[in-house]
Amino acid sequence: RQVADLERGGFAEVVLEDKGVLSSGETTAYRVYLRAGRMYGLMVGGCTDALDIDVTVQGPRGELITGDNDDSRNAALVLMPDRTGMYTITVMMWKARGEGGHFAVSVAHGG
Repeated sequence: RQVADLERGGFAEVVLEDKGVLSSGETTAYRVYLRAGRMYGLMVGGCTDALDIDVTVQGPRGELITGDNDDSRNAALVLMPDRTGMYTITVMMWKARGEGGHFAVSVAHGG
């Protein structure tokens, strides 16, 4: 579903798509190659047990580029890197019910 939402938004080429389960307070990170001047859409969505998911993007030098830290089970960002290189996308499950919540992460660019 997330990829379809990104495609409807004009982001046609998927560069990352994954799923997982995180407990409250746990994080997972992904390294993705992004090109300068391209527009990227990033979406993270959680199940009903995922009460609060946050996401950050760090640049090739480790600097914080952007993030979504509102109190929601979904996070969405649009970014246009000013440098080509490896970026780190960190997903954090701030709060989940029970053993944890499922999530899905997708990153795509518009060409």
